[in-house]
Amino acid sequence: MFRRTSTARISEYSFGQPDLSRHFGRLSQRASEGNKDAGIKSTTMPNGLRVVTHDKGQAVTSVGFYIEAGAKYDPSTICPGLNYALRYTLLSSNMESSNFQNDRTLRGYGAHWSDCEIRKRYIGVKADVRRDAIAPVVNVYSACIAAPRFANHDTEKWRDHWDNQLEEHKFKEMHDHVVDGLEETAFFKEPLGNPRMMPVVANEKANAKTLIDQWASHFIPNRMVLAGVNVDHEALCAAYLGGSYPHSAEAPHHARSEKPAISHTDEKLQFYPGRQADAPENLAAKTHEANQKQDCAVALGWITNGRDGNLKDYAVTSIIQEIMGMNFDDSLTPASRTTWADGTRTFYRPYSTAGLIGYSVKQTPNKIVDAVIKTTKLPAAVDASQLEAAKARALNRMFAAELDSQSDYLDFIATSNFGVNDFNVALKNVTVADANKELEAMKSKPPAMFSLGHTEELPNLQTILAAQK
Repeated sequence: MFRRTSTARISEYSFGQPDLSRHFGRLSQRASEGNKDAGIKSTTMPNGLRVVTHDKGQAVTSVGFYIEAGAKYDPSTICPGLNYALRYTLLSSNMESSNFQNDRTLRGYGAHWSDCEIRKRYIGVKADVRRDAIAPVVNVYSACIAAPRFANHDTEKWRDHWDNQLEEHKFKEMHDHVVDGLEETAFFKEPLGNPRMMPVVANEKANAKTLIDQWASHFIPNRMVLAGVNVDHEALCAAYLGGSYPHSAEAPHHARSEKPAISHTDEKLQFYPGRQADAPENLAAKTHEANQKQDCAVALGWITNGRDGNLKDYAVTSIIQEIMGMNFDDSLTPASRTTWADGTRTFYRPYSTAGLIGYSVKQTPNKIVDAVIKTTKLPAAVDASQLEAAKARALNRMFAAELDSQSDYLDFIATSNFGVNDFNVALKNVTVADANKELEAMKSKPPAMFSLGHTEELPNLQTILAAQK
């Protein structure tokens, strides 16, 4: 006999979220007045944390914490890839709330949350939410950052996920995957060579102790930024100050920790010119997708300028990337620009004072040798007729990658030491002589190379460079 039950509307359940059976109420004063751009504002809090906002007067707010704890700060001898583990475990629970309670609160206010890693320097946790609900979201985030738990049972649930993400990255983002491998090759056993994702061999090393030690060393307020887009600056500052746990660098766990010793200066010295690494693997045996059975990929990269130094140097290298791609990118259809498709792509990975620029190639084994030799050669010189088009393409790439979505723009204002207009001016001031000077500097050192898949027929790097002359 069936037990008698009764149904209940979802609005009748109370988990601390707003009452869904009633209207949310009137719009805030700024929203009711229409969109008004308040510009970018920045404030340093008493504990050293920097708050930066750009209120455009729109209804949906993006907020996030950014911490200088990226891949290059990982303890490579203890647990490489620890930055990746931090991104997943940081919001799992804190000393006040469990993972379920945090998840319930964020969902109750309709927040969409995510994490990110930026230029191997920053990791970030961010959320999109209504303007009138930033305080509870900031409170959850600040509590997880100021007083995390890193309970072992919260970490264990991610281990299979990390392995799966790394394996899927190989097929879904193959061009990016080989460039990640190139970073580890070109900056071998250097801070910039630390992996962005969690290597399989280091998975079990990410435990409560390593996570807490890394957090205590790097999650200090003066190494953090709280950023917001479409949020009142004073309201965001007040939301942070009203959090459950005050955060101070003088707290015992921070005071007793080992201080970060990574320097941003002279990052170019970490580069190993001419270094080569291969990762032979039968990729075709791991997929049933016909268009993903092309199973050889190669990345070549040269050392170049970073992003946090001289802005004009960064603009010059951005232009060179576009000139490198003009020889073949224009013949590609939009459908073939996906990150797993065959062909050649340019890449530019800027760090603080150094960068890696080059080509990634994906082809079948019988075509990979010719493709690498023909398409991965630096231009002989920069043609004046190409310069203006390259400037326009570089600015368009900046808009598409960092300014197009609100979430990307949040990353930009939190981690960039320049504005969009500054970059545009720097691009306009670049001359043919500037571009050729940097091109010659790149050619002065041989590139590094990483290959993945059926690499048996692939010649070594010295043979490839000799064939390109």
